[in-house]
Amino acid sequence: MNDWVLNRFRPLMTLVLVALFCTQAWQALPSQVVLEEEQHSAMRSSSTATRISITSPAYTLTADEVTMFEATLYDAVNNIVSGQVEWTSSNGTITSDGTFYPWSAGTVSIEASSGALVDVFNITVQAGVGQTLEIVTSQVQARSNAILEANLLDARGNAKSANDVVWTLDGVYAGVGTPQWIPTELGDVHVRARLNQMEDNKMVEVIAGDPYEFQFEDNLVLRSGESVYLEVKLFDQYGFEMNHTDAGYKTWTAENGTMSPVGRFTATYPGVWNLTVSAGNVTGFTTIRVVPADASLSQLTVVEALDSYVAGESYELVTTRTDSNGYTGSFTPPLGNFTTSSGGLAFVDGRVHWTPGAMGAHQINVIDEGVASSLEVNVVHGIAVDTKLELNPSTLRAGQQSTLSFWAIDAVGNKWLVNGTMELLGGNSTHFTAYEGYATIAPRALDLWRVEASWYDASTNVRFESSFQKNTVAGDLPFIELNGAQEIL
Repeated sequence: MNDWVLNRFRPLMTLVLVALFCTQAWQALPSQVVLEEEQHSAMRSSSTATRISITSPAYTLTADEVTMFEATLYDAVNNIVSGQVEWTSSNGTITSDGTFYPWSAGTVSIEASSGALVDVFNITVQAGVGQTLEIVTSQVQARSNAILEANLLDARGNAKSANDVVWTLDGVYAGVGTPQWIPTELGDVHVRARLNQMEDNKMVEVIAGDPYEFQFEDNLVLRSGESVYLEVKLFDQYGFEMNHTDAGYKTWTAENGTMSPVGRFTATYPGVWNLTVSAGNVTGFTTIRVVPADASLSQLTVVEALDSYVAGESYELVTTRTDSNGYTGSFTPPLGNFTTSSGGLAFVDGRVHWTPGAMGAHQINVIDEGVASSLEVNVVHGIAVDTKLELNPSTLRAGQQSTLSFWAIDAVGNKWLVNGTMELLGGNSTHFTAYEGYATIAPRALDLWRVEASWYDASTNVRFESSFQKNTVAGDLPFIELNGAQEIL
């Protein structure tokens, strides 16, 4: 009976013993680990840290991401020791356990310190996922290459270049990506950029290019002893104007007279004098005409004094005046003060110009501040522009001699005889006589007369040709003959 019971419960007892054994083994293992950790902890605590080192899971991250840094303290023999670590960052936020939350894109310095021990780790923060589109181009120069650019901004406003952007300029398609644009006029242009569901609009200003040259006012005239503040305009190489101060500080010079640092010119001696202005490598040049202050004495003259003046050409008229200070120089009175018996007068670029007309001896008159003067001139014909054959009397009448003259004509209508050749093509040659510049015709019958003339102008190397054709009409009635005269009835 006892054996039967022992055999029946032997397996159960075996299982119990195994369970007890396993339980004791599990309890012994943690005790050993705890002991080792306590020994290791005692060893770390017993050493002094001599350096600190930061480790990072990455060298770059986006502004949308978060990362955790670790810092380890080492003693002199590179054993890990325990200690308190403090974290700081040059940008963004970092917690006490080393968790870093980036803000702005760029290089961020992560600093871990423990007492006097410091380590720095530089990590690159890049822009995150684009949330909005922003046009970068804001101002461009006229007639210069400009590139249309746009950025994608993440949730924190960090920018990165946008690709595949579609552009329009004042509503006109301009390209995709970063197209080039060459504006031709100054002013504001409506620029629109689109990318997927994002869009940005901006008024881009087109301005003048780099300073290129100064320009003075035209036709500067000043009386001796007077002063004027000179004004200049500043332009780029394409002629677009900008603020004259954009070139920087200006330096002024004058060939004669005095010039202040701010561009005030005081005239001294009459004449035409050079003026310059410069700012860096940008310069401007002009001339100013200084005239006598008054007209104590005044005499009308032609700038290009000649014995004869050609009809149709232009000549400048001035007065040579001497003022009360003894200064003598040329002056241009108002156009209305001039009169002439030949041709016309015009005011061009601040000067009075005379264009002779009719040939012969003529007179020009002017009143210069109450002082009257006149000039006797001789006008000759201009360059021939045409020729003609002219009959005098104009009717070709039988029994009457007529003169056929060969005239050259200039642009203002002057005419003069020219010694060309005349060829009789119709009519009685015995009644036609040619001379230098003219011919005589004395018809005796009712004929058709035709004459062709040719003249070569050596001064212009031009040949002129003219023709004449006219029928002879009956002449004056010398007598009446009756039918049956002298017959005996």
